[in-house]
This record gives sequence, C-alpha cells and structure tokens, in this order.
Amino acid sequence: RDVADRRVVCLLSDRDLSSRGVAVAWPHGDARLSVPAGAALLARRTGADLRVVSTRFDGARLRIRVSAPVRGDTLEAVLTGMVAGFAAAVEDSPEDWLMLRRAFA
Repeated sequence: RDVADRRVVCLLSDRDLSSRGVAVAWPHGDARLSVPAGAALLARRTGADLRVVSTRFDGARLRIRVSAPVRGDTLEAVLTGMVAGFAAAVEDSPEDWLMLRRAFA
C-alpha cells in the first residue's frame, strides 16, 4: 500500500541475511556480493524508483546520500546498479561501512 501511495519505503538491501540472495559483481575486482532481491523486485513489479541510500559521518554530523534511480532491463542489472551504489559509498568513506559477517561470495 505504501508503494502504491508513493511513500518512501526503506528496505535493507546491502546484506543477504537469508543466504538466498543473488550474487552480483562488486565493482573494481573479482569479488561477488550476495544481496537480497526484494527491493529490486518490488521496484520492477510496481514501477517505483529504487534508490541507494547511504550514510557517512562528517565530523559530528551524519550525512545521508540518496542516489539517482537505479535502472536496468533485468533483475541482475538492477542489482548490479544497486551494488555499484554501495561500492561508491564504501569508496567515499570506508571507515563508515560496517559489515559484521562475511560479505563476498
């Protein structure tokens, strides 16, 4: 209903907590990251925008970055674009990215 009402819906998409995610390439290397497909599937099925939101600290301030819409002709293409957004955030401020489990498949 929230998507149909054009409200913001936030879904955790940088970690595959279920072990049923889709492995896509991490930019700039041979690693692959398993990510949940739910956000991309929801966007494709409803026509809603999918955007990558990341945070970083700037001194005592928390900065929030919202990407342009992630587009793609296939589910894997959308997920690859989403992971590229995560990679850009990590590259911008690696000290602010926290992963408490093995990330790369």
